[in-house]
Amino acid sequence: MPGRGDSTANAVSERLRASCKQIVVKLANMATAVDASCLQIWRTAGLARNGGFKNGEGSMRKYKASEVAVGVTKDAIQILGGYGYTRE
Repeated sequence: MPGRGDSTANAVSERLRASCKQIVVKLANMATAVDASCLQIWRTAGLARNGGFKNGEGSMRKYKASEVAVGVTKDAIQILGGYGYTRE
């Protein structure tokens, strides 16, 4: 049965391609979240420098940045399987 090995290899190849696409999308979402958080912090710093800063804005930005950091770390652990994060 020469055709069976080829179809199995094709199925595995397609599954790997789909998995890689999912990882690429997750990495893009992570990078977007981190970039958006950085831009919000820079905006708040600009407001503080120019006198338009309110205490609530700094607190909200800090909270959002910490939530993004936790979310990105969790996603990275899912992708990498905990390498470098845990000790064995």
